[in-house]
Amino acid sequence: MYTRLPQSFFPEEDAGYLMTIAQAPAGASLQYTANVMKEAEAILTKTPEVEAVFSVAGFSFAGSAPNQGLIFAKLKDFAERPGDEHRLQNILPRLRGQLFGIQNAFVIPFAPPSIQGLGAFGGFTFEILDQGGGTANIQNLAAATFGVVGASQKSQRVTGLFSAFTANDPQLAVDIDREKARSLGLPISEITNAMQTYLGSTYVNDFDFNNRAYRVYVQADKAYRSDPKSLGQYYARTNGGEMVPLASVVRVRETTAPQVISHFNLFRSAEINGSAAPGFSSGQAIEEMERLAAQALPQGFGYAWSGISLEEIKAGRQSAYIFGIALLLVYLTLAAQYESLVLPFIVLLGVPLAVLGALSAQWARGLQNDLYCQVGLVMLIGLVAHPAAANPDDVTRVHPRRDAAGVRHRRGAGRPPFGRDRRRRRDVLRDVPQHPVHPDSVCRHSDAARRRPNAHAR
Repeated sequence: MYTRLPQSFFPEEDAGYLMTIAQAPAGASLQYTANVMKEAEAILTKTPEVEAVFSVAGFSFAGSAPNQGLIFAKLKDFAERPGDEHRLQNILPRLRGQLFGIQNAFVIPFAPPSIQGLGAFGGFTFEILDQGGGTANIQNLAAATFGVVGASQKSQRVTGLFSAFTANDPQLAVDIDREKARSLGLPISEITNAMQTYLGSTYVNDFDFNNRAYRVYVQADKAYRSDPKSLGQYYARTNGGEMVPLASVVRVRETTAPQVISHFNLFRSAEINGSAAPGFSSGQAIEEMERLAAQALPQGFGYAWSGISLEEIKAGRQSAYIFGIALLLVYLTLAAQYESLVLPFIVLLGVPLAVLGALSAQWARGLQNDLYCQVGLVMLIGLVAHPAAANPDDVTRVHPRRDAAGVRHRRGAGRPPFGRDRRRRRDVLRDVPQHPVHPDSVCRHSDAARRRPNAHAR
């Protein structure tokens, strides 16, 4: 039963909001991205479960760029959207189909992370690693990344795979003719400082006006920064004091390059975000991504996990040790109480049956073996051992009796036949109000996914 139950780490909760990423084609302007985001906002606003929408153009968790945008959508209160069909986990598949219809950009919604600080989005975080060394072409990393994304389209276990990595963003490369600059007596530092001041900005000083402090920056006007040909109007000073136009020693050419090059474990990397398809657990999604990577990645490339996915893999290896330590701790406690090494073992023989019942309840309701379920399984050890620890005399007392003459009598001859059993049942019934299983097992509020597995175990 343990192997048949889908493995997971943290359940995806309905946090009351969702995030949407918008990525326009490489080189798109900020106005183009803003228009695309207006289309996405119109779709989100028409969704019955959405209460408000807030968008930021030119920014994303992958970095700042004119072709990227981020939208936050606040959902209505849980009381206004009853039923599982209005929960976040069922809203996202419906929105993906509508947002994929936007032709001018790639727009996809995501759930927030289950644990704040471990990743920017819910689901898994998959890293493609370029292990071929620094001489490898950056285009190969892009091809490997989108090869894995393309292979996932045929899979039924993962959905919504997305990577913000691009290798073809249009950029301007500046080449300085160092030999000519040296012959003119023009230092390289003067060329770079002039370009920084004109095209960027340079801080000068502060001044006070009306009891407020203001900073002074120097830069070229907007009309002289929008065209590469404006370099002909920029000048730099030589060692002799003469002014030389930058266009005589600087050449500007168009090229393509990644907007941001990230590194993971010292290798150049590209991040892929995605989530498990409805009806599948995060553990099944991790296995599917590893299978896709083994098939789609070319030689010289590897993969790694980060964020909450990495923590899930680490935690999966430790759950068996934690359960074993809990068993050993209870066993040693009972052994010290009974002053015996055999009786505690007999008491703990009921743990496998209790675990089987808890896992069967999880499997019957279509839930997963996540962290909260494992905490409940550890609690089961204490609940099974509690009657024996509360009434040690019932375990250590010998049932057959002998009278003064040494004649052996049956159990019913000395006391009522089920007296001790009634006392055990009374202890169990006394503990039931302390563990309200039923309300948590059928709850439907925001953190219901965290309470149901623990309730089943109890």
